[in-house]
Amino acid sequence: MKILVKKPFPLYDVDAVGMLAVLLIVAIAYLTGFSSLRAQRRTIEKRRAELAAIDQAADEVRARRDRIDEDAGRLDARLSTIRAQVPTADSMTQFLSDLAAMARASDLEVLQMIPGPTKVAERRMTNDVRIAARGSSPDFIRFLRQLERANPHQTLKRISIAHMKGSRDGVCELAWTIRFHMMPADAVPRPGDTG
Repeated sequence: MKILVKKPFPLYDVDAVGMLAVLLIVAIAYLTGFSSLRAQRRTIEKRRAELAAIDQAADEVRARRDRIDEDAGRLDARLSTIRAQVPTADSMTQFLSDLAAMARASDLEVLQMIPGPTKVAERRMTNDVRIAARGSSPDFIRFLRQLERANPHQTLKRISIAHMKGSRDGVCELAWTIRFHMMPADAVPRPGDTG
């Protein structure tokens, strides 16, 4: 039987120092590369957190903007309704016509209706209308209640009720002045107007 003997692997000092140098270089490269990777990872995670916060803030801003848009839409609708109800200088003829119709519906006999001059103060206008009529006190009170419900843009300035001599059915002579409040036609933008 033959025994094979291996030759020993000779290790020289130069080889050991060279190997140690290679190991040292690999270790330094690994540690510096690994630490820079960790620093990059921390930077990336920090940036991701910042982006998530920015996205959340943007979502909140979008939600707030949507609520503001909804509120603005509701306000525009309400303003359109109010603007349609605001009397303008062009409304005076219709106001006088409605006033006479309400008086007749309340069984008052309108004898005279005299609009005064229109007064302008700042962006508001007023016109005092003097009215003389005949009718009973309860009919006149019914007329005033109907007038109050029909047009909130007026003020009762003066009133006079006098019993007619010789009248047995309670007919009185009535006189009153109503101040009609309105806006200049160009001061009230109508629905669909811009500006």
